[in-house]
Amino acid sequence: MKNASVVEIYDRIEPLRAEWERLAQQTESTPFLWPGWISAWWNAFGEGELRILAAYQDGRLAGVLPLQRSGGVLCSTENEEAPLYGFLAANEMAVKQLSHALFSQGAYRIDLSRLEPSEAVVSLIRATAAAAAHEVLTRSTQKVPYVAIGETTWDAFESGLPRKLRSGLRRRRRRLEEEGRLTLEVFDGRERLDELLEEGFRVEGSGWKGATSINSDPAKLRFYTEVARWAAEHSWLRLYFLRLDGRTLAFDYCLECNKTLYGLTTGYDPAYSRFSPGKVLRYLMLARAFSEEISTCDFGMFEPWKREWTNAYYELRSLHMFTQKGGEQDPWYYQMHLAVREIGALIPAGESFILVDEDRWRIDTGAGRRAIPFLEHDGHYWGPPPDDETAIRELERLRGSGAGFMVFGWPAFWWLEYYAGLHRYVRSRYRCLLENERLVVFDLR
Repeated sequence: MKNASVVEIYDRIEPLRAEWERLAQQTESTPFLWPGWISAWWNAFGEGELRILAAYQDGRLAGVLPLQRSGGVLCSTENEEAPLYGFLAANEMAVKQLSHALFSQGAYRIDLSRLEPSEAVVSLIRATAAAAAHEVLTRSTQKVPYVAIGETTWDAFESGLPRKLRSGLRRRRRRLEEEGRLTLEVFDGRERLDELLEEGFRVEGSGWKGATSINSDPAKLRFYTEVARWAAEHSWLRLYFLRLDGRTLAFDYCLECNKTLYGLTTGYDPAYSRFSPGKVLRYLMLARAFSEEISTCDFGMFEPWKREWTNAYYELRSLHMFTQKGGEQDPWYYQMHLAVREIGALIPAGESFILVDEDRWRIDTGAGRRAIPFLEHDGHYWGPPPDDETAIRELERLRGSGAGFMVFGWPAFWWLEYYAGLHRYVRSRYRCLLENERLVVFDLR
């Protein structure tokens, strides 16, 4: 019998699997916090030592936090193939137990990335870090677009799509149907799984992905294969194939869990690119989702093409926490932490500011301040400007929209030389508040 409130540490998943699955099911967790997902990820990408914190309350498992340790660094079990990471917890007390245990592991740096969007959890971790004499750097990891299917109808959603997208879809679908029989086929992996994966991965790797495709990387291939087998056992796997007379034109690899459809990877046959088979597949897949008991379609990591389908998104956060030794060991994060402090001291709470950092920092400066990427389009980073004139025009547009400051971070210091016209313009019109090895800050008010 475990003590009333205790945290135990495991270096393997198996001793915990049954209890862990039961907890994940009870809390209606995303699939990415289940032991099967973590096992597949660790087998493919894990480095160093697996360290699983398990919180017990009155003898029952109440929380799990899987980590990987390498030297004096603890970090989350995730990478670009993992949509999110988080605390699997039955209640707030379990989060507190895991947070306190996290800072008792003797690590000089702790990195938790792609955290689920929970302000309560982030605030609790930050408070625990401060109590443990750790500095905290909070960053926005990525924006995740989604369609809230349960909040609208198919007719309303379809009519809200950009007119150019709708007309293009009708035209391309009609042209495909003139070529042969067009079908959308969906499989859950209970039959012919290996054959379906081979076909899907071949299409996924035949186009623009090239060296980043699943088949190009043995670790990725192992991971997605193992996840597919595990998800199929839980009836969560969804493999979508757009076919023309039986030939696969486009492929989507998804998981469906707790009425949410998660898109993990996609691809299409470049021989049919003139028909935009990926867009046709997306359209038919969404139409199907609206007709089924699905409440949300989660598009995964932000990519510009996903903006055609939705403007809604949620943000994942990263917390980088370190002792003084950790700052010495990783000066990049520590210097970024100092930059956040300086921005907070110069820019009042609630103000918006232009951040020129090539989207490298993605910092959260707190107190309601909003960092606007530069160049910016619908709130997203849109790359460097083609020339000084464009940069100046965009600066004044954002200033007119309420941006009161402009901050150049050191990753973009080269802008001050390359865009000499922009630099002269800002220097001659606006007061420089700070200039050091980390930041150059201008007051645009």
